[in-house]
Amino acid sequence: KCNLLVATKIAEDGVEVPPCSCIIRYDIFDSSISYAHTCALANGPECHLVFMLDPNSDAGRRTVRYLARMPEDLKHWTQLAATRETGAYPPANMLQTADYYHSDSEEDVNFRSEYIKDPTMSGKIYADDAVNVVYRYFSSLPSASRPTITSRAIFRFTSSSPSVHVCTIIFPSGSPFSTVEGPPSASTIAAKRAACFKACKQLHALGLLPYQLFPRPKEVARRLRPVAVFIDEEVEQTKGDILPTLPPAPLPPSHVPSGEDGTDRPTVVPEATSKAQLASGTRCYKRKTPEFWKNILEVKHSTYYPTIITVDRNSNPSKPYRPILFITRNPLPVIEEIKLHFAATHSLTYLRPGHPLQFDDQKLSLLHRYTLRAMRAIMNKPLNCAIEEMPYFLAPLDFAWDIETGKAQSRWPYPDVSDYIPWDLVIYATEQHLVPLRTESLESLEEDIKDAVVQDWWTEFTKRYDCMRLRRDLNPLTPLDDLAKAKNPANLVEVCKAKRKGFEGLVDYSQPLIEVSNLPGITNRLSPVVKTFTPASNGSLYSAKFVIPELCSKFTIPASTMRTLSLIPSIMKRVDDTLLVRELNAMYFYNEIDPSALQAAITAPSAGLETDYERLELL
Repeated sequence: KCNLLVATKIAEDGVEVPPCSCIIRYDIFDSSISYAHTCALANGPECHLVFMLDPNSDAGRRTVRYLARMPEDLKHWTQLAATRETGAYPPANMLQTADYYHSDSEEDVNFRSEYIKDPTMSGKIYADDAVNVVYRYFSSLPSASRPTITSRAIFRFTSSSPSVHVCTIIFPSGSPFSTVEGPPSASTIAAKRAACFKACKQLHALGLLPYQLFPRPKEVARRLRPVAVFIDEEVEQTKGDILPTLPPAPLPPSHVPSGEDGTDRPTVVPEATSKAQLASGTRCYKRKTPEFWKNILEVKHSTYYPTIITVDRNSNPSKPYRPILFITRNPLPVIEEIKLHFAATHSLTYLRPGHPLQFDDQKLSLLHRYTLRAMRAIMNKPLNCAIEEMPYFLAPLDFAWDIETGKAQSRWPYPDVSDYIPWDLVIYATEQHLVPLRTESLESLEEDIKDAVVQDWWTEFTKRYDCMRLRRDLNPLTPLDDLAKAKNPANLVEVCKAKRKGFEGLVDYSQPLIEVSNLPGITNRLSPVVKTFTPASNGSLYSAKFVIPELCSKFTIPASTMRTLSLIPSIMKRVDDTLLVRELNAMYFYNEIDPSALQAAITAPSAGLETDYERLELL
């Protein structure tokens, strides 16, 4: 007679099984961790381990080849992990997978279990997956942070009775915590899973659990398939299954015979049909919204994750770019430096994570109002959004913040920016959008226009100017020929009489003028071929303009902050592209392709992305 156990993959590390004399595995293992767990079951002097493979399986042949050529350090780790209950720190070159297998019965149990959800890919980590995730997390640590595989164990077990076991995970130096102790459990395997799941939750709360460690969700795989829809700017992205065939392009409005009388009646065209779709042969598809922004609205907690946006364009001290905070309810995945193109050169923009922050209702309300103020100024049109539906918040950073810190490579511990948010400036901008200029004296006016944005109309949506300097040598009656202006009006007073309805004159005709430049509007800074400026008639990059202080008001967000805020559309375009590329990479290529190369491969040359397309086509 034989003691025979037939089990799913849960037998690897999910149930306590004594050493077996023979193990027959009918599917190949998909990671080094899976192989080590299988070897642990075959821990005996007279044990046999048999793999049943499909002879036509490419994956099986690759895995067997990997076994035959396994590096020595990985063989050593496999032996330690298989023979020691306390485990060992894995090397960086181990075979990994993010697709954790669950049988139908396990999926039914997991459906009602607690899980950790990845904001980037919507993948879920259950307690059954936590041990693999912890091993993979340790394997992804830098070599300086990961001790040698023989230095010490990962797990430490204590038992107060035969049915009460507690597992403690020992983290290497430089980690956010030295140990994580799990809850009491009925077995050592259950204790290890509970401790690993608790460690995953703590890492996720700090934004240290990368999206590559999460499995690919089945429901997202279905949503990633293309869906043919009408374009409607008022409606969110249409959901649905893939269409078996693409629908024909909608016909333009025309008169066609209809009805029994044969009279011509106009064809009814849906309101959602865009003009682009009316063109012959054109089929339009909605741009996919990244899963990150969908998941972020489901989060309900008081912890917020700042991303420090630093523009490396502060060589001109008279026009600095103040760093700002991009605050989300979930940690934004690591984004590489973004190259933005300006008039004569390019600059790098850095997005670096900060330490998680806590905001009470009052401060969150201030950030909500400040973000709306900033976005209305960037878009220059009405905009409103409930605080519960805000995908992110914006906040300025004080000038005392070290610019170099925002450009350094991100590593734990992340910088704490809580003391560098100028709440007085946030309150100042939320209470009003315009204030009068201080014109009681030339000194006060000159001080007031430093780092200031002005506009010559007392309305919210109009053209704004970046103040350059106070011109005491000029006044409103100075001939425009001296200012390189138009030829017809004689001076700025005449210009106001011609363009300002109801203009009755100035109180002071001897007041100095303010030399200004146009504040940048929404410009595509990602493409090196897009024209981002209009040179002056003399060929310079800057064309002087002048405004009258008496007719101007001051915008309540400083110019240094507005310069950085004006880059938000370009930055967000690159962030969305990066998130979509990572979804594509994880869903179809198991994160094995360089994201920058994949982004170039799916971007048309007409988009102006800096890529050598001839080399890309060759590859």
